[in-house]
Amino acid sequence: MIRRVVTAAVLIISICMPSISLGAKFSYGVWVPYWKKAVAIPEVVQNVNSLKEISPFSYEVQKSGIVRDAMRLTDVSWLTLMETAYGSNIKIIPTFSWQNGDEIHAILSSSTLRTAHIANILRVVDANDFDGIDIDYENKKAETSTYFSKFLTELSKAIHAKKKTLSCTIEARTPPSSRFVIVPKVLEYANDFKVINTVCDEVRIMAYEQGRVDLKLNKTKSASGNYYAPISDSDWVEKVILEALKTIKKEKIMLGVANFGSEYDVRLVNGVSTYTDLRNLSYNEFQVLASTTASKVVRNNAGESGFIYTVNSISSTSTIIGTSTLTNATSTRFVTLSDSKAIQAKITLAKKYKLKGVFLFKIDGESDPNLWSDATLTGSSVTEILKRFPNLPTNVLIALAVVTMLERTVTPFRLCECGCGEPVHGKARLDSPACRKRVQRQRGAERAGSPKQFNLVLQSEIPVTIPIVPVPKVSTAPTVPIWGQTRYLVEIENPDGPGWYPEVVCDSQADAEAEAKRRLRDMKFIKYRVVPK
Repeated sequence: MIRRVVTAAVLIISICMPSISLGAKFSYGVWVPYWKKAVAIPEVVQNVNSLKEISPFSYEVQKSGIVRDAMRLTDVSWLTLMETAYGSNIKIIPTFSWQNGDEIHAILSSSTLRTAHIANILRVVDANDFDGIDIDYENKKAETSTYFSKFLTELSKAIHAKKKTLSCTIEARTPPSSRFVIVPKVLEYANDFKVINTVCDEVRIMAYEQGRVDLKLNKTKSASGNYYAPISDSDWVEKVILEALKTIKKEKIMLGVANFGSEYDVRLVNGVSTYTDLRNLSYNEFQVLASTTASKVVRNNAGESGFIYTVNSISSTSTIIGTSTLTNATSTRFVTLSDSKAIQAKITLAKKYKLKGVFLFKIDGESDPNLWSDATLTGSSVTEILKRFPNLPTNVLIALAVVTMLERTVTPFRLCECGCGEPVHGKARLDSPACRKRVQRQRGAERAGSPKQFNLVLQSEIPVTIPIVPVPKVSTAPTVPIWGQTRYLVEIENPDGPGWYPEVVCDSQADAEAEAKRRLRDMKFIKYRVVPK
């Protein structure tokens, strides 16, 4: 009888509201950078119900192939995020990042070192009981392709034996006809898309940082004196998607979408406009820069927010935060931002081609306020449908009410064995996969018999006889530093004269120094320093 009612309810909804899906499979995920965890984690926790996957960013691979926990995942803020995610059945899949092509080749081309590297990764996964891992190895050489494929194949077998997910993050591939004036007869790539499609459960394509890579779009969209060096033009992203779909299954593709902007120095050299990428900008930094330079923000021809200013229009006493100057005082600056509307356009493309979903880089606590609403990083729940369609026919309202009612139960129940207090029914002993993970971590800690092991388990799971690490309650309010607590500021040297500009605030000196080193890698001409705040 219940099955008939459910079938009838779904049938009524499908007939009367064919364009609405109550159980859409399209998923959203986010990368959370460790150097902004103090402000990033509260933003993710506040909007966690919109997500299916979270990737803490990142474990860093050292020259020897040893994995370093740059994130310090045992920090209580990360534990709070992970417990919130597990409680909402959201996968935690941390990213393993390696950005040095020479080092990658040296390790992966040796079968012995490659095997040792894989073993090191697996130890990290086992110690933390993650849902899987995300491999983000960039700047590889074409000659590394064969060894990188072997690495992924061997890692895939080991990860799948543990029933974990292997995610592979790869660079976007621009079609050769759009990248070259004359397409080379032989093209070699560092990523073998066929192998990646075979061994990776999920493929995250970084469809951003387009810049000037698409020669055809550069020509057509730079006409009439327009500036053009986008984070990711939808026209280019669509090309990237179509190129990937030639080899990779759409069900595996997560479209990487940018949640940041860039500032360029633009000069005319021998009649040709040259663009120098100076730095990335968060939404807040973009707004401050626009305000300080009295610039008018417009929707540019790449579908992003942007503006233009010249350096000599700024007073020498300006308070612009972190402006990177590589040229003289008359250079033109082109600033572009992938805001909520630009992100929405990429989501629309991903849905058009029926991809698995989108993955946002990055959530840093400084996102466009409309990201979690107008940008539709939300699902289509019954409540949202009723808000959007207040004048639904009576039969549809009845069907929705029936579906909602059937989600509840009045059958006898027992309490979940993990101690969470949730009811379980029938022969079930645990309420959810999160409860299963909780019990597994507790049993693992008991087998280890070490107080240190227990300290890594959250408070609700620790026997009273064992010392515990306090874990604060999850709060949706922004993180506010305790009065008197020392925080550390990464500052950028003023290239036009004496003085320093504040760039980013970090929780600890170690995090600040790591962030300064990362930025030095990205902008070799700039000087940074770390000072207590």
